[in-house]
Amino acid sequence: MIKTEHHDDPTFFLATSENIIVILYIFHMANCSACKKYLWFFTKKYYIYPGKEKGSLDLCEEKYLCQKCFDASFNKKKEENARGRKLSDFLLLMAKKNYADALEMYDSIFDKDIPGDWYTRGNILANLGKRREALDCYNEALFLDTHYAKAWYRKGQILFETKNFVDAARCFENVLQLENYARLFSNRPYRWFNAAMFYCMVSWVLLSNELVKLGRFSNEAHKNAGYWILRVRNGLKIASPQLSTDNFVDFCIQNFGKILDALEPRLLAEFKWDEQFTSRR
Repeated sequence: MIKTEHHDDPTFFLATSENIIVILYIFHMANCSACKKYLWFFTKKYYIYPGKEKGSLDLCEEKYLCQKCFDASFNKKKEENARGRKLSDFLLLMAKKNYADALEMYDSIFDKDIPGDWYTRGNILANLGKRREALDCYNEALFLDTHYAKAWYRKGQILFETKNFVDAARCFENVLQLENYARLFSNRPYRWFNAAMFYCMVSWVLLSNELVKLGRFSNEAHKNAGYWILRVRNGLKIASPQLSTDNFVDFCIQNFGKILDALEPRLLAEFKWDEQFTSRR
C-alpha cells in the first residue's frame, strides 16, 4: 500500500519552493561574460581570468565564456597553418640564439589577443636585454590572463634583476598559488613551483640584507626571509642539512645560477595557446 501525505501547512510549500530555487541557482551556475547567456552546470564553458589593470600584481577571479563566444573571440584555426609554416624557422633562430631575427619573424605571426604570444615575445626581448619592453609584454599577457603562471614567473625575474625584490616576490608567490591550484584541481605536476619558491627566498634575503646595509632594518623583510629559508630548506633539499642557516643562505647565493638551472623549465616559446583556457562541462 502506498502511503500518501497531504501538507496543509503553507510553510512546507514555501520551503519546497526555496529548495527548487536553490537547485536551479546551483545548476544555473554562471553567465557568459560576453553575451550574458545562462550557462547551466552541464553546459560546456571556458574559464578566463582577465585582469582589471595592466601592471597589477593581483590575481583575478574567473569569468566564463560560452562555446560560441569563445570561438568568436579565440578561434584561430584558419591562421594556424600560416603560423605553423613559420614556427620551424623561428625555433631554428631561437636555437641559434639569433634573437633579433627571431623577433622580426615572430612579429609577422604575432597575435595581440593571445597571452602566449605576448609571453613568447617578452622572452625574446628579455634575451635581447630589453627588460623594459619584455616587462611590458608580460604585463600584456597577464592583463589577458591573470592566471598565466609562466608569465608571472618571467615578470618576477625581470623585477628581481632590477632589484624590485618586493614586487618580484609577489609575482613568485602568485606562481606558487597558481601551481598549487592547478595541481589540486587538475592533477598537473609542478613545473615552476620549485624555482619560484627559491626566487621568493632569495628575493627576501637580498632585500633584508640590503636594508641592513643601509641602516634600515626591516622586521617584515627579516621575518619573510626566515620563512622562505625554512620552506626552501625543507622542501627543495638543495644543500646538506648539516649546514647552518647562514651557511645555507651563502651556499644558495653563491650557487644561484646553477641551482636555477636545475630547478626551472627552459621554455622560451608558447605556441599551443588554446591549452591555457580550461574547458569544462
